[in-house]
Order: sequence, then structure tokens, then C-alpha cells
Amino acid sequence: MPELRQDPLSGRWVIIATGRAKRPEAFAPAARPAPSPEHDATCCFCPGQEATTPPEVLAYRAPGAAPDSPGWQVRVVPNKFAAFDGATDRQPAMLQGLEQRRPAFGAAEVIVGTPRHDRTLALASDAELAQMIHAHQERYRELAARPGVAYVMLFRNQGAWAGASQRHPHSQIMALPVVPAAVATELDRAAAHHGMHGSCLMCQVIARERAHGARVLADDGRFVLFTPYASRTPFELMIAPIGHQADLGHLSPEDEAGLGRQLGLAMRMLDRALGDPPHNFYLHAAPCGADDAGRWSESYHWHLSILPRLTTPAAFELGSGILINITVPEAAAAFLREYRTEPV
Repeated sequence: MPELRQDPLSGRWVIIATGRAKRPEAFAPAARPAPSPEHDATCCFCPGQEATTPPEVLAYRAPGAAPDSPGWQVRVVPNKFAAFDGATDRQPAMLQGLEQRRPAFGAAEVIVGTPRHDRTLALASDAELAQMIHAHQERYRELAARPGVAYVMLFRNQGAWAGASQRHPHSQIMALPVVPAAVATELDRAAAHHGMHGSCLMCQVIARERAHGARVLADDGRFVLFTPYASRTPFELMIAPIGHQADLGHLSPEDEAGLGRQLGLAMRMLDRALGDPPHNFYLHAAPCGADDAGRWSESYHWHLSILPRLTTPAAFELGSGILINITVPEAAAAFLREYRTEPV
């Protein structure tokens, strides 16, 4: 029988459609997509094409090497087609009855985590992943400290079906003058739970997942990787720190390495089981504006969501906000474990 499950973090309802569920192995592709070349001379993110992007704001390269030249391991540049204006936030919000608007002040950057055109996260080494995480944290800290920034969003699109406009592996980071509605809902629920129970909601979710075990894919004592109870899509994954952390600004080197290992493991399992499916991931963390400093430090807990794009929402999902998942999360976890060869 189908069942409704409610996500404790967002309050969102999901239908687990067991009656028309697909077995996890039904999502395995008949053939893998053609691999990318190691280098593409027409790609703006490949070495040798640095002049085709805006000047870099961060790069890890050999000491003394010239900026905006080849020889880098990680490179961060402003998004050439940014949705936000990097100018200072001089204009206030403009209120006109029901129509509220304000300048789209903020920042949008592209984090190119590898010089190789074919080096997806599933193929990256632990050292490469830790370096990528360090770059993400470095940019997160700098953007979060800017005046007028209320929220910093990290996300990644891989594959055209997931919205990626470039095949070269990359992530994006945006600084926003507002807190996104999806995050605000989670913040409200986390604050209500903390006020009622005196504990972090996400900490309780993690404790439940670790105790239950059926949805856990990896647990190294520092981070846990699992399929959420109310997964929105087949093979949705979540990574969260076991120790309480409100945002990404305080990761230790050990945390960076641990998060990189879990992210790499998640991507390798998806790659082996599903043939490198198109996917999105994003990180939800506490707001960073000066007015919110410390406000969410005890109640909110950051987490990374990974959503393979294997199905397409239709009118019911778009109109109701209730997604239909045709793969039971516990079955998805059991299937992915068959493709976990690394010790955890």
C-alpha cells in the first residue's frame, strides 16, 4: 500500500508509491554515457582557457605561479552570467503593497574543483575532494562576512538533465540578501523543536538514522550518509555531520577530509549503480547575516542533499508540492550498499 511520509526537517509530505514502485535495479542504464575527454580546448574551465572567464578570486596553484594561467588544482571565478549584482547593497527594499522588490545584490561564483574535464566527483581522489571542500569553505567564509549578505548557498548541477550548462565538473556558490523560503521553513521547524524539546532537530534525526540503520550507507563517526526517511526522489542521499554544526564555516581539516570521503563514496555508489546519473546537490546551513549571528547556532544543523534526476515531476507534484517517490528509501539504501566496496 502506498504511504505518506513527512520530512521532519521541512514538513514536506512525500508519497512512497509502493504500488507502482520500481525495483532499484530498474534504474540501471542499458549503457553508460560516453566519457568526456581529459581536456577540451573549447571548454572555458579547462587549463589554457583562463582568459575566457572573469579573473579568478581564488586558486590553488604552485607558489609564484601567475594568476589566471594554467597550473592550478582548484580555481574559483565570478559567474559570467550571474543572477546577482556584486555591487554594494545601497538601495533598500521597495514595498508596493503586495508587490515587494529589492535589488538583487549578492555574488555568484563558480568553483572549478579540477583542471580535468573528465574528473567527476566519483573519480576524484580523497585528497582532491578534501582540497575542493577546503575551497568551498574558504569562499563560504569570505562571502558570509560581507555586509548585506543574509545567506550563502552552495550547490552543484551535473548533467544536462540536472541543469548543468558546462560538462566540466564544477560547483557554484551564491551570496544572497535574503534567506530562501525553503531554508526559512527548516529554520522555523528547527527553532520550534528546540524551544519545545531543548535539542537540535537534525541531531535527533541523525541519532534515529544511526540507531535504525536501514537507511544508513556509511557512518565514520564524524559524518553519516543515508537515504532520508521521506526521500523525494529515487536514491536521494543526505550527508550530515554527527557533531552539531550550524554552518560550513567551522570545518576542521579532519572535517574537510571526512566530508570529502563521504561525498566521494556517495558519488561512486551512484556512479556504479546507476551509471553516473544526472544529479543536483545543495547545502542548507544557518543564515549568516549580522542580525542572525548566533541565533541559529543551537537549533539548526547543516546538511547536504544529493538528488539524482531519474524521474520528472508532473502536474500533481508541481501543484500540490507533494512529490511521488517510486522507490522505497530502505530498498534504495540496500541496493546502493551492494556497490559500496570501500571500508566505512
